[in-house]
Amino acid sequence: MSTAEYYEVIINVIIGLTMIALFLLFLYMVYGGEEQTAQSNVKGVKFYRWILFLSRLIS
Repeated sequence: MSTAEYYEVIINVIIGLTMIALFLLFLYMVYGGEEQTAQSNVKGVKFYRWILFLSRLIS
């Protein structure tokens, strides 16, 4: 296995794990077990802003 193939496998694994994590995060946001209250809604907004902040850092 050459160096290029090794890093290609590593990148594919990282991308796959990222997609799984995003899918699980989506399921948690849609089908979260607790009812929405004012406090949990504020936490959701803070989490959403944090995700937007991280996406702006990446791009």
